[in-house]
Amino acid sequence: MAMRIKKKLMIIVCVLSFLLTACGTNGTVSQQSETQVEMTTKSTDTTDTAEETEGSGVTETSSSDTAAVSIPEVSFDDEDLEESWEEAAQSIVLNKTEIEFAGTGAVVEGTTIIIQSAGTYVITGELTDGQIIVDCDETENVHLILNGASITCSNQAPIYIKQAEKTIITVAAGTDNTVEDGTTFDLENEEENVPNAAIYSKDDLTINGTGTLNVTANYNNGINCKDKLKIVNASINLTSVDDGIIGKDYVAVQNGNIVLNTGGDALKSTNAEDAALGFVYIENGTYAITAGTDGIQAETIVYVKDGDFNITTGGGSVNSSKSAESEQGGWGRWQEESVETSTETTTEETTQSAKAVKAEISIVFENGKVVIDSSDDAIHSGNRIDIQNGAFEISSGDDGIHADDTLNIQNGTVNIIKSYEGLESLYMNIYSGDISITASDDGINVAGGADSSSVSGRPGQNEFSSSGNGILHIYNGSIAVDASGDGLDANGGILMDGGTVIVNGPTNDGNGAIDYDSGFELNGGVLIAAGSSGMAQNVSASESQGSILMTFSTQQSAGTVVSLLDEEGKEIVTFTPAKVFSSIVISTPDISIGSIYKIGTNGSEVVQFTLSESITYVNESGITTGNQEGFGNGEISRKQS
Repeated sequence: MAMRIKKKLMIIVCVLSFLLTACGTNGTVSQQSETQVEMTTKSTDTTDTAEETEGSGVTETSSSDTAAVSIPEVSFDDEDLEESWEEAAQSIVLNKTEIEFAGTGAVVEGTTIIIQSAGTYVITGELTDGQIIVDCDETENVHLILNGASITCSNQAPIYIKQAEKTIITVAAGTDNTVEDGTTFDLENEEENVPNAAIYSKDDLTINGTGTLNVTANYNNGINCKDKLKIVNASINLTSVDDGIIGKDYVAVQNGNIVLNTGGDALKSTNAEDAALGFVYIENGTYAITAGTDGIQAETIVYVKDGDFNITTGGGSVNSSKSAESEQGGWGRWQEESVETSTETTTEETTQSAKAVKAEISIVFENGKVVIDSSDDAIHSGNRIDIQNGAFEISSGDDGIHADDTLNIQNGTVNIIKSYEGLESLYMNIYSGDISITASDDGINVAGGADSSSVSGRPGQNEFSSSGNGILHIYNGSIAVDASGDGLDANGGILMDGGTVIVNGPTNDGNGAIDYDSGFELNGGVLIAAGSSGMAQNVSASESQGSILMTFSTQQSAGTVVSLLDEEGKEIVTFTPAKVFSSIVISTPDISIGSIYKIGTNGSEVVQFTLSESITYVNESGITTGNQEGFGNGEISRKQS
């Protein structure tokens, strides 16, 4: 544990209606003047110590296992980038049912050519039912140039790399090339179902070049590399009955132009045995993915440096349900089948998932434009997610962004148009950025526990236990929430040091615009949260500014204009909730103890009062003692990331 290190930064916060226009239904808010706010940033120190932050009564904790973001290391060697070839390259001419080859280093057996030596081989023409096989010394590199080639094989992998140090497939500039397999395979190893892809490699494989490669996998997978797979500059259009692109040790893509339409996962790495492998690395490029199950999936890390992504999984967010009794017959069409694996002592059923981006350890977006329409979670990590920049537009049948442990958002734009729960994690840090959330349940949910495969008959829904030690920490940024459940829900505590948070919360009394267990410490920023009154909570501690919870005796209509005015009638905040409401929390740096304030609706004064304490409860009769006893009296345990 470590003491929080404070850096005083002067920032300008304007609460304007543009904060909410992205969501459409999140209401409008205006503020007359710009307000200077002190923002507290946090230390990255993760030494194993513990201290109490002076004057706050809050214990801050740190965890070294989430302190640093792991970035995979990928090197693109000269041969990975080499797209040209010399005149000495050997020529393989495909003539439908014949193969012409007059060079050395390869043998032709009917409609199959077996490349047995290192070298560069230029392939042209059409092969209607045959194979290109690479089977050379494990220390040798082979360079295949697809220069207007069409290769079809009815019962095996059209391109099969049995052995080599590395094989580079270059898709020649200005050419269209096609690889297609049949619906059945004569397998070398039936127990392992190999080979099982239109392009199948047992060793390292690189695909480069600026031409177009069209892959149709009628049997199983599209491209399957059992080692390291790199894709550089290539344009790939791939359709497969099961998975699309697989690299066991890793998949590393640089400047790809990739279109995937798959019955199973679209792009994935499968090595779960080595913590340094099993990752997906993407740097720039465009990616259009339509997947029956997961879109991008890694056993360890998904790292995106930049790129343009459009991902649809499981039929999209429309293909979701809350119960197995739905008209669609369950949690999405992709859920109709399950996979069983048996051992000597147990039989385990593994449920499929249809997440757009999924990793077991970590997901990092440094930048990018990401559009997601997913039946399951849009972005999901079994541990940690870091969004450092980029633009995200998300429609999800379950969570928008879910991390089992830690979610960090810094810069960028996150627009969750549709979700069951918008953002979900045990520890959540929002440093900056523009975030808008529409959720049928909680907008932001901070809770403990791993993802669950089935809750209340709805496989795919996440189950978090109310552990009481989760933390939502808002440092800065603009956050707009439209939630049918809780707006901000912390099974633990909330810390807000700056930024702007606008909540259009629930209309039912079983939820609240703000819901927390151990406390809500507000040190700066603008907070406006409207919703029902049955579970309404104000912040629990604020030394720097006042926070007012106004409760109305009757439900107010959607579109009612709520104004907070000073004694002279000058407008401090005006907010127009998008839904019916009976309570509203208002806190800005302009609210100070000892001043007289008025609250009005639609231009008519409702109540006038003197603010005697920073945490104040008001109804139409004036200041009340509040009814928050038992809520928020615990200690907030801060976690560093």
